[in-house]
Amino acid sequence: MDMKRVLSELDALFAKNDLDAVGEFLEKQYEAAKKEEDFEAQLSLANEMAGFYREMTAFDKAREIIEDMYVLLKDTRVAGTVEEGTSLLNIANTYRAMERFEESESAYEKAAELYKGTLLPDDFRLASLYNNVSLLYQAQGNYEQAAQNLLQALEIAKRHPEAEIELAVTYTNLGQAYFNIQGDAVKKAEAYLKKAEEIFAKGGKKDYHYCGCANALGTLYFKTGEYGLAVQYYEEALLNMYETAGATGNYDTIRENLMAAYEKAGMKTYDNMMDLCEGFYETYGKPMIHEKFAGYEDRIAVGLCGEGSDCFGFDDELSRDHDCGPRFCMWVCDEVYEQIGESLQAEYDRLPKIFAGVILKKASMSGKRDGVFKIDDFYRKFLGDLAVPKLYEEWWYAPEYNLAAATNGKVFTDKEGIFTGIREELLQYYPREIRLRRLSDALVRCAQSGQYNYPRMMARGDYVAARIALTEFMRDIMNVVFLLNKTYSPYYKWQHKAMARLEVLPEVGDILTAVCDMEDQRGAWEGVKYENSVNEKDMIALTIEILAKLIVDELQKEGLSECGLLYLERQGIEVLRFIKEDVADV
Repeated sequence: MDMKRVLSELDALFAKNDLDAVGEFLEKQYEAAKKEEDFEAQLSLANEMAGFYREMTAFDKAREIIEDMYVLLKDTRVAGTVEEGTSLLNIANTYRAMERFEESESAYEKAAELYKGTLLPDDFRLASLYNNVSLLYQAQGNYEQAAQNLLQALEIAKRHPEAEIELAVTYTNLGQAYFNIQGDAVKKAEAYLKKAEEIFAKGGKKDYHYCGCANALGTLYFKTGEYGLAVQYYEEALLNMYETAGATGNYDTIRENLMAAYEKAGMKTYDNMMDLCEGFYETYGKPMIHEKFAGYEDRIAVGLCGEGSDCFGFDDELSRDHDCGPRFCMWVCDEVYEQIGESLQAEYDRLPKIFAGVILKKASMSGKRDGVFKIDDFYRKFLGDLAVPKLYEEWWYAPEYNLAAATNGKVFTDKEGIFTGIREELLQYYPREIRLRRLSDALVRCAQSGQYNYPRMMARGDYVAARIALTEFMRDIMNVVFLLNKTYSPYYKWQHKAMARLEVLPEVGDILTAVCDMEDQRGAWEGVKYENSVNEKDMIALTIEILAKLIVDELQKEGLSECGLLYLERQGIEVLRFIKEDVADV
């Protein structure tokens, strides 16, 4: 096996922060090495996997690979060598992370015996050994012994100027150890951690190990009551971990530390992303615009709307894994964009990527969703060449979910009023004739899918087709409700959630939830011959009729129907009577 190629591909996956792909790749390559009976490749990959599973806290898999490693280490080709010691060190570190301290200590002792018997006293691998053993002592609460090991590691590390990151890690570990020792050790801890920070700063604090240093400084300042500094370092730690390793390992612990520091510092946190984004603008964006672009301050509209669950106010923990976080949009006319557009975007890109404990997370394939936009370009993104549709044909063919995206969210400021003027015009909703034609079409589709095809397919025993018909009905009945509310319906995955905000028939959303919770209705059709009537044994069919009654009542309340029939196709035809003859064929 070409391990040079394998490790190069592995590094590329780590660089993309695609941790799922890393795990799959390692497992695939390890199995290939087994089949090829390539001992060196197996041992090398097993070491990589142990480290990866340790960082991912995937301890069941870590335990399995450790068992494989012990089998491999019995081979005479590696027994008694530095390679065996390095593998044992990796095993010890993994056991330590699993809090299996006795097994960890045993592996450390064997690794130390091999290292000291084969390496020169100033070999950097000994510094690595002392560093890792110190972590075991810290985990066991023996901080004095941890510090002694770290001082030994430090003496070796200082002789290796090429290993600055390793030296910084040693200073970090020393700081953590001394912080837990009584007396004046806190000052020593801060001094060591500051030395580590100084080294990491040379590389822009981009190395993965910096999160340990920053987290330790955050904890130190939290416990000494300097909560502003604690917030600063916890934020740096969280952002560093996310950017270098993803939301893995101690990510949640660091975030909990950060939120506690916010509380102690009296700093505001937010219950939803829209408020957070407005707070981010007020804290960082507004001062940036005032300081850097004072002459254009009144010509820059700011807010957050467009694509994304946060723009609709539907964000939750699941949706916040991409295209979410502290962000906002700035909309300017063509003239202003030509003058400051690029520089304004550059300053926006320099704003912090973390705010109130939330990190900005962007998906690479989503396109531009925040930052600086020409006003016309923003609206064209959703409506093509149109700013506001004028002709009936333009209104008819404009995707409704795009109209919803173009008008959702919140405008924080718009003194010039150009952006808001277009937005308010769109929010006037469809022209009456277009709305009624769409309503008529949706009612007819509801009848076809829910009142006609669903029972026919159930009677026929074609349950897949019946489920499709039911799904079509649910989608179209929601469209009807949005049209009755004169509110643009969002993209299908948000339709149901958005119904709770509607004034007219919001209860339809709850009824659809009940439909999804109903048991399979096949038994209701056993021995039943299809007739053009409702099968009252089928609870879904009965519920469809309940929904039809609600719709008919609302149509009559609005004066759009004088017919009491519950068959919604007939209601669709009834609505057409209220459309002017010259646009009925649009």
